[in-house]
Amino acid sequence: MDQLKQRIGNFFILIGVLLLVFFFASNANDTPNFILLLAGFGSIALGLRMVRRPRNQPSQSKRFRTVRRIIGQNDYEDEEDERPFNRN
Repeated sequence: MDQLKQRIGNFFILIGVLLLVFFFASNANDTPNFILLLAGFGSIALGLRMVRRPRNQPSQSKRFRTVRRIIGQNDYEDEEDERPFNRN
């Protein structure tokens, strides 16, 4: 499903670029068609949104797990003040 979503997103980006090229060509003929400009930017925005993958949260490293278990802290990301030996 993710691969299909990326392909459709790439298609929208391509269509958006073509619409922008048509807008600039119409602008060069002194008859700008602003609907092509809006459709081009909208299509590119939609395509980029579909192509961009959601980033997974990195798993917590297994390094120093024994020390964390002994200290009783599992998550250092949100609680900086409670870190042992914190010297700021």
